[in-house]
Amino acid sequence: MVTVRFPHRGWAECARDDMLSEGLCVRLSDTTDCNGQWELEITGCAEKIRSIRRSLEPPPPPFDWATSVNGWLGEPR
Repeated sequence: MVTVRFPHRGWAECARDDMLSEGLCVRLSDTTDCNGQWELEITGCAEKIRSIRRSLEPPPPPFDWATSVNGWLGEPR
């Protein structure tokens, strides 16, 4: 199971409809949480749940190889 939070009920309802069309089980909260977010609980195929979780993770920060290598070698930037 994965819980996705939305700032607007309309967005949560649209996501719910999309998830249902993908064959997932979805439950939309009746009220907002303490942060004013609508919670959408999604269960179903493990691979689809993993994909949703990966999409929710923030992207890694940009990595500057030249600066890192120079730092590792003790050379000025």
